[in-house]
Amino acid sequence: MFSLKEYLYSHIPLTRAMEVEVDSISDTAITLSAPNINHCETVFGGSALSSLYSLGVLPDSLPPSQPSQIQTAHVIQKNSMEYLKTVQGGFTVTCNLRSE
Repeated sequence: MFSLKEYLYSHIPLTRAMEVEVDSISDTAITLSAPNINHCETVFGGSALSSLYSLGVLPDSLPPSQPSQIQTAHVIQKNSMEYLKTVQGGFTVTCNLRSE
């Protein structure tokens, strides 16, 4: 049986280091979470490899229900984020899946 967490950990090693969890997955949405705190007990946010950015764009990299169905690669060429507040503790990202 396909495990999204196992897929992420083996294909995107940063997800293992970030301790990404798959909180829920359905036909319409995926919710991921991560604790990833720094020495100030906040989420890394202000760098190119920030946890907030990485988890925020991760759903675009996810395969359909079976990895064998992956037919294209997604490349994020440009991104812009504003960090308006400090995030303390863990955080979640929910991606509403597009129907194509």
